[in-house]
Amino acid sequence: MGHSLGLAHVNLATESGLPAGPDRNYTKSTDGINNTFDITIGGDALRGSADDIRGDDVNLHYFRMADNDPFGLAATVDATTYSRDLANLPGGDLFATNADRDVATALGYPNTEAVMQQGAFYDEDQRTLVYYRLRQAAADGTHSYSPVQSLRLEAPKTEVITMGPIPIRPSTYLGLYVAESGPVQLRLLSVDGREVQRWAYQLEAGRHELTLGSALMNLPAGAYLLEVRAGTYREVLRFTR
Repeated sequence: MGHSLGLAHVNLATESGLPAGPDRNYTKSTDGINNTFDITIGGDALRGSADDIRGDDVNLHYFRMADNDPFGLAATVDATTYSRDLANLPGGDLFATNADRDVATALGYPNTEAVMQQGAFYDEDQRTLVYYRLRQAAADGTHSYSPVQSLRLEAPKTEVITMGPIPIRPSTYLGLYVAESGPVQLRLLSVDGREVQRWAYQLEAGRHELTLGSALMNLPAGAYLLEVRAGTYREVLRFTR
């Protein structure tokens, strides 16, 4: 839902171009005037927490000014309670905290994370949501509430989530969600259909990141196809080396 509303990930995520791994869990920001993400872990050894040292990175994540706790909700949500300006952080905090799973455990919210924290898996248990209805009051004292909207989602299916970064780098990986445990096969093809390389995996159901960059970096320049097969699922991706 967050993507369709135009909301961003709370963490740096894949769009940062950082190699697949825990560094993508640092709080969402730009890379600053030095064009490099400054990501130095703080004393709590947690990425995405209040003591991260982020250099000239510009924070893009709204935090609650009272306590920088992403798991709480202020009674009033507006510019008086939330900010992206690091000058409004509570005393002692260095950067905005995001609702990462490990940070949640440290703050006393085990097994919890934000829906828009990239790294949340499709097969995680979803809990009952707390929601608020808007109340509109008229000058004559009458009032009404906004309607409740329900959303029904189908069970997840095997699919390629992403392949990147492109152009090919050593960190390039294939993001794949597998609906059922079993064999997954990747075939690298030239544009005329000639097989160049093949990978075979036995994957558990869930989300996976398959690093391919080191092998793809050795390819001659040109256009290629990557065929992904898992059970009855098949998809062909086109990319350029």
